[in-house]
Amino acid sequence: MTFSIKEGVQIDRMHPAMVTAWPTIMQVFARHGYVTTLTSGNEGEHMRNSLHKVIPCRACDWRTWADRKGTQLDIGIKTAIAMDLRKELGPDFDVVAEATHIHTEYDPK
Repeated sequence: MTFSIKEGVQIDRMHPAMVTAWPTIMQVFARHGYVTTLTSGNEGEHMRNSLHKVIPCRACDWRTWADRKGTQLDIGIKTAIAMDLRKELGPDFDVVAEATHIHTEYDPK
């Protein structure tokens, strides 16, 4: 399983739980026939109180392109990937299918 990291994404301050989730995330995307790209770690603009901004970083965003042109995945496929991620990652992770990506965060209850 492989994935790429978008240029400029900072992964040096990732929470270990996020990093250990990456293989599972890759496997879920692969089961649906897609390779994904990590598009955000602890850099960039995010909502106030975002887990992208805590150190160590507890949130990542994953590209949901259907092709290299940037066409977004069909909402049904994106939703299915998000549902599978929730099941595979377990209750300590939140998964949100957003308009341009899937957001994952380590947020133990």
